[in-house]
Parts: sequence; C-alpha cells; structure tokens
Amino acid sequence: MEVPLSSKRRAFLEERVRAGRFASVAEALDEALQQWEEKERLRIEILAGLDLAQRSLEVGGGRRIEGQGLIQLGEEIKRRGRLVSQ
Repeated sequence: MEVPLSSKRRAFLEERVRAGRFASVAEALDEALQQWEEKERLRIEILAGLDLAQRSLEVGGGRRIEGQGLIQLGEEIKRRGRLVSQ
C-alpha cells in the first residue's frame, strides 16, 4: 500500500530514523498505528462507559455529588489513575 505523506510528515519520519529511534520509516509508521489503535480502543471504552452512565441516569440511578464530596471523588479518581499507570 502506498500512502502519500506531506513533506513535513515525511521529514519527521526520516529524522526519527536518522536519529536511531526507528530502524525504518515502516517501523515508525507501525508504532504510530499501534498507538492509534490503542487510543481508539480507549475511546470506545470511554464512550461505552458514558452510554452505560446515561442509561443508569435515565432509570433513576446515580447520585448527587456536591461540595466536599466532589473533591473527594476527584481525589479517588486520581488515586485510581495512579494505580492503573503503575
């Protein structure tokens, strides 16, 4: 498959190869596509979670969070994010 690239993109890829980051332009593109696939997978998971939350709210689920409870929720989310990234 041939994919036309702008001169800016081509120069970027070639520089990464010259710098030793990748063995070839094909390897660089492969990594870029892998990262894109992961990003899309995460996007789909987030959208599914939002759909689930919306359906829950539509049937009376959920809870009201205000003031200190909102701060505590934010801290809990950050804590969970740190655990996942370890």
